[in-house]
Amino acid sequence: MWQHLTDDAYNEFLLSFNLLKTKDIKKYKNVLYYLSNNIDGNYILYEIPKRNVDIERYMNLVNY
Repeated sequence: MWQHLTDDAYNEFLLSFNLLKTKDIKKYKNVLYYLSNNIDGNYILYEIPKRNVDIERYMNLVNY
């Protein structure tokens, strides 16, 4: 998408998300680049365990 926008339109688009309390586009981009380039330090991978559901018991509980 950014390939089809002018620099001003792209900057306005980024600022429209209101993710940070600043309108300084340089600071905004620095924070976004920092977050996207430091995945190991900024994101945690965890698993949500699956729960086996007895479908007949479930159907009786919800009175279908």
